[in-house]
Amino acid sequence: MMKVLVVDDEPLVVAGVRSMLNNLNADFTVCATASNGITALDLIEKEHPEIVIADIKMPQMDGLTLAKTCRERFGCIPVFIILTSYEEFALVKEALSYQVCDYLVKLELDEQTLLSTLTKASKLVRERLHSTSHSVSSASDDMRLLKEQFFTRLLHHLFENEEQFILQSRDLGLSFTEDAYVASYMEILSDKISSMDRQQQLSLYRNALQMTESILHKYLSCHCVSLDMRHFSLIFPFSQKDSSAYISKLTLALTEVRSMLFNYYSVHLIGGIGHPVSHPLDIDSSYQDARQAFSLISKENPILFFDRICINNKENAKHTFNLSLFQPAITQAYEEYDSDKLKEVFSSITKLFTDHPSAYVQAMDAASSILYLSLSLLSDGETIVSSIFQETTDNYRSLYHQTTTASVLDWMNTLYEGLDRVFSERRKDHKHKMVSNIQAYIHDHLHEKLNLNEVAAAFGISPNYLSLLFGRYSEYSFSEFVTRQKIQEAKRLLLEGNQLVYEIADKLGFENAFYFSTVFKKIEGCSPREFLNRKNL
Repeated sequence: MMKVLVVDDEPLVVAGVRSMLNNLNADFTVCATASNGITALDLIEKEHPEIVIADIKMPQMDGLTLAKTCRERFGCIPVFIILTSYEEFALVKEALSYQVCDYLVKLELDEQTLLSTLTKASKLVRERLHSTSHSVSSASDDMRLLKEQFFTRLLHHLFENEEQFILQSRDLGLSFTEDAYVASYMEILSDKISSMDRQQQLSLYRNALQMTESILHKYLSCHCVSLDMRHFSLIFPFSQKDSSAYISKLTLALTEVRSMLFNYYSVHLIGGIGHPVSHPLDIDSSYQDARQAFSLISKENPILFFDRICINNKENAKHTFNLSLFQPAITQAYEEYDSDKLKEVFSSITKLFTDHPSAYVQAMDAASSILYLSLSLLSDGETIVSSIFQETTDNYRSLYHQTTTASVLDWMNTLYEGLDRVFSERRKDHKHKMVSNIQAYIHDHLHEKLNLNEVAAAFGISPNYLSLLFGRYSEYSFSEFVTRQKIQEAKRLLLEGNQLVYEIADKLGFENAFYFSTVFKKIEGCSPREFLNRKNL
């Protein structure tokens, strides 16, 4: 049942609409009535109607102002239907600019017309609710993906510099103010996996991960980074007073996690824990040690701390493969869908292990890392990689069934060929879409000081690459586009007439009013004041 608010200063009109709705016996109910826009605004906040039927002319606040105010304050809901007379028909065009659903001429209003218009409005309500829900979900998913990509870069030391790290962490609302950080490398094991289909495996993994996070947060804060449907990493921040006791704290927390996961899902959790580091950009070092510790896990020691491994074992630990050695090529390949750089990375790794066929563990580690990056750094990585291995038993998890260096390299070659096809198909469209997204971001942040480094960091790309994109796929360079957009916004603000020139200059991030006027004249051919004088003629 959709709630309808009727707003009109003529009591007979209000009574007539209410009576028609009652006679229709449809899925609409009048939740309240009002005789002016101000009262109606209060009722909208209180009653939350989906549809408002409002007279176009009323005392205190008319229907147009009410529709405009609601649009600004509440968004696309409620949907407005405007009541009008023949002599007010010219105002209907303005009403449509506020995205009202329809208008009704009072003298022609009957039950069937009202029902038809309300049915149209209810359809629009559902569409807008679905769109809003989808947008919220999409925004939430996008933020989750961006955070996972951020932490994936952190674990593999893929940030170009500290400034890029700081800007991205700020834009994602991530704080790194603790005294120490510890990374882990964890695996979920289950005897049931082989008998499960892909959806069941995914459900088990997600449920286990969710329970892990929920339990851990009772003991200490952590960031959870999904690597694939079997592995994940936990990053623990510690304050100075806790850093010396991190082993006992983590042991207690992970012991409960392991117990609960086994009791609820019959899965085993094993993992390696790295050493504490004081700077977040050194987390990759802790992560590498965590993977070293992981290689020494036994049935007796399912959770192993690198700092608890004796010196001899540390020296004899199976060395992991440090993918950060290929950082520039990896970053460019995945940022730009660059097939040449992708080939460079895979060729180098393949040659290395072809020359050292006995290094099976390191080859497996390298393939796992490439898999994690493909799943995490590509916006739809799970879909892409799954489609590449769709004809393979156990899909991309078939990697973990490889028992020789040669078979691992064959698996990597399959991944490379699939990614190469995708990169070749998407490269051009990706760049155009990237430029469009950046331009939209600039438009939404015109009241901020926009510089190349910060915008690049917001999109997780290098400043040089951002500059290159605008040079090839935009009419203007980055700085020219920003300046022109700011001047367009300045013109809008000037025409509103509510702010002085120096206030607009400050609001849009110009150094001073003189510089603002100089730039304005360069683009528009006249000063801000001359622009206003021409418009007021």
